[in-house]
Amino acid sequence: MKYLIPLFLMMSTFTVSSQSLPVLRIYRTDTSISTTPLREIDSLVPGTVIVSSTSLPVLRMYNTDSSITVIPLNEIDSLVHEEIVPVKIQLLDVKKIANNSALLESRILSKGGGTLGKFGFCWSKSSNPMYDRISSAFCTSIDSINFSKGIFHLDKNTTYFVRAFAFNESGISYSNQVEFITLNKPDTVLETVKIGSQFWTSKNLDVSTYRNGDPIRYVSTSADWQDAANKKEGAWCYYNNDSSNAKMYGKLYNWYAVSDPRGLAPLGYHIPSDDEWSELTTYLGGEDIAGFKMRSTEGWYGGGNGDNSCGFNGQPGGSFYIPGNGVSWFCYSGARQEGIWWSTSTKYFRMPPPEPPEVLLVLMRDLRYYDSKVNNYGDYMHNGNSVRCVRD
Repeated sequence: MKYLIPLFLMMSTFTVSSQSLPVLRIYRTDTSISTTPLREIDSLVPGTVIVSSTSLPVLRMYNTDSSITVIPLNEIDSLVHEEIVPVKIQLLDVKKIANNSALLESRILSKGGGTLGKFGFCWSKSSNPMYDRISSAFCTSIDSINFSKGIFHLDKNTTYFVRAFAFNESGISYSNQVEFITLNKPDTVLETVKIGSQFWTSKNLDVSTYRNGDPIRYVSTSADWQDAANKKEGAWCYYNNDSSNAKMYGKLYNWYAVSDPRGLAPLGYHIPSDDEWSELTTYLGGEDIAGFKMRSTEGWYGGGNGDNSCGFNGQPGGSFYIPGNGVSWFCYSGARQEGIWWSTSTKYFRMPPPEPPEVLLVLMRDLRYYDSKVNNYGDYMHNGNSVRCVRD
């Protein structure tokens, strides 16, 4: 053992909040390190314990909470009295400012000799926001010394103040403050049609960014699509990888894009739930006959056009899917023959072997050229289908 600090150290308690903190570090022979604030230690006492009729020298740590820690001396490399100072942190930038969101970036300049704990950002419409009194976002990972976080649900055309924060054993530290103003761009206006009490968009969604401006991953190869599926990452493609199909059919999205918290639907709209789809078909007379009223008057295979009497203008945009069973390619299917649209609702379905007994699928709506029904079933989240929106 290299050296010991003096025994019977008596410590007074104090409140730690961004102050230096005296600590005792125990460096063990197995290279692990334990850190205890000195204010939590009442005394350190050398002693012995009997193990298998052998006297074993130990260090007893009497803590202020009345607990006792016993460490064999042969496991201790050294005891060091150190000062842990507050974390030094810098807010670098506010990027991708939109009507209701922004991207915050920060950097840890110094951990203060301690262990980095909780860290993130806090923001407010008032100066000097504090993490426990106002809106805050905690980060769960750090890349080297940098970290970032998107924040959402801001008010447009509004001044915000933001600071980064971080904890170590000495308490919380705050960064410099940055002020920014959210944008005041006109809200996206999509073509809609009133059906019953709902306002539905009359075209399939054709966006390549989330509501906050972040790009949605574009996939054009089997490998990229499989990678997005493996990562449960939002993605889109053109039917048959042909951008000319977008004018009529829009884009095809996987459900991870539909459910992304950044929002696939433009501001003022949302993607319908299963109940909202049911409200639509019930208003049109039920699922058995609503399909003919919802299909467009042209573009369907074999003369299977509808009368579009409700104005939904359902187009046969088809879909793409991964066949399953470990197959790493995907298929385009159904253009001019069917249109398939996501909902935001999921349900467990019983499946035959070799599938698992129950699989969580997303409830869909499907129009087909050969009948007047609106089909309702579950689809896998990694597949790609069309999207319609409902006005908020």
